[in-house]
Amino acid sequence: MFLRILFYCIFSVFFLLHCSEDARPGSGNNDGDTSGDSDSDSDADTDTDGDSDTDTDTDTDGDSDSDTDTDTDSDSDSDTDTDTDTDTDIPEGTPCGWQDEGKVHYVTDDIQLCLPPTICNLETCQADLGSCPNGPDGECIYADGYDGLRTFPEAWATWYCELTDQGGCQGTIEAATKDVKEAAQAFLGIPYCYKDTSTKCLGITAFSPLMGGNSRLALDASGNALRKWGLGLTPASGLCYELEGMTGTKAVVAVTDRCAGYCDCGNGMEECGNCMVQGAQEPDDVFPSCPCVGNVPSMGPAGEACPGQQTCDWCMTNSHPHFDLDAHTFNHICASAAAQGSCQIKSARMVECMEPTTWPCPEGSWFCFGENPTGQIPGTYCCQ
Repeated sequence: MFLRILFYCIFSVFFLLHCSEDARPGSGNNDGDTSGDSDSDSDADTDTDGDSDTDTDTDTDGDSDSDTDTDTDSDSDSDTDTDTDTDTDIPEGTPCGWQDEGKVHYVTDDIQLCLPPTICNLETCQADLGSCPNGPDGECIYADGYDGLRTFPEAWATWYCELTDQGGCQGTIEAATKDVKEAAQAFLGIPYCYKDTSTKCLGITAFSPLMGGNSRLALDASGNALRKWGLGLTPASGLCYELEGMTGTKAVVAVTDRCAGYCDCGNGMEECGNCMVQGAQEPDDVFPSCPCVGNVPSMGPAGEACPGQQTCDWCMTNSHPHFDLDAHTFNHICASAAAQGSCQIKSARMVECMEPTTWPCPEGSWFCFGENPTGQIPGTYCCQ
């Protein structure tokens, strides 16, 4: 009798232990991960942010980093990632950027942009590709075969400048480029690409007009200098872009310059800004250079092929999302493809990277981006 009771007790304990093992949450199902991402970590987080981070346990994103992610999700992992990936479920048309007057725009599911408010002129509406029948305050009416940034639905990168601790890459915002990159670095806590590319790093980019906004050379409907220019620049919007190259390398870039492209306003092909200095504003005032992407045929209605890559225009025709990067960021993102001088980008997402500055300047003041300008209003890029 005693042996029967002992056997029964042992069997009961074994049965209870076996059942509790099978019913334990997350057992044998990849940590209960419901996000669809490629997390392969061994912690017990339930990652629902939909990003593709792999934390610091098992890097599967194809880059050579140790995944010091910087997205702003709410992972409660016990590891040390500080992700900055953004919400990929933001609907098309959601307000974003400068004073929430921009609009979220998807070129593809993997290419998310925040398009700033712009006026209709030769920067945002090119001859042969569109027209501005209702003036600067109206919309660009696209020609058949042209669909703005979705015409060629791929993101591409080129490079144009060297960024250093001392500065460099001074364009639209001149010396303020250094301030903006330092503000973004302090906000994100990631290294500059010119110092460390073993992880996600920080660089700068120039944008085509539809992505970065009109230039300071644009005129409003009254013929006066446009006050609300450059609304897609990082100091105006507070936004940067996280890019992923085709091999998985990642970088965040601050928007500090414009990629104007080339056009002919009677003196042969030249930088389009020069034509605007000479008074050109309307789409018909200039003729854009061959509007192709790399060795991809023209995006114009005629569909003519460009006679070589040197004749291609990356930015003026706004036919695709284009990132004109600093050299170190370009080399990091493009990897082995950098030797070709351009490369396709796998994905792009907007991320918050600094507090927006005063933009535009208050009435009675003006932008001043030089070093230590006279009359600068503290905390702004404005002088009076």
